[in-house]
Amino acid sequence: MREVAEEEDVFLIDMHKRSMKFISGLGPEASEEYYMNLEPGEHFAFPEGKDDNTHFQEKGAQQMALLAVKGMLDLEITPLVDCLKELVVHSNE
Repeated sequence: MREVAEEEDVFLIDMHKRSMKFISGLGPEASEEYYMNLEPGEHFAFPEGKDDNTHFQEKGAQQMALLAVKGMLDLEITPLVDCLKELVVHSNE
């Protein structure tokens, strides 16, 4: 992916690298609340619960979206940057 982005001269946001850094920083226990780790009865779609450290709950999905926005800001993609700065500012309120 990095090689293709370089060859094609396109922007690249390495979400794997960013998400791993974020999740690793949380630690194993704290990161569980970002994934689909659900107790029985906690979610209507999974009445028996779910143990899934691959797919995100809403909280995890929102954090990944924020990492993507920050990646766009880091790349300074103009004029997109101005719109994204507003999103990031409001997400921290």
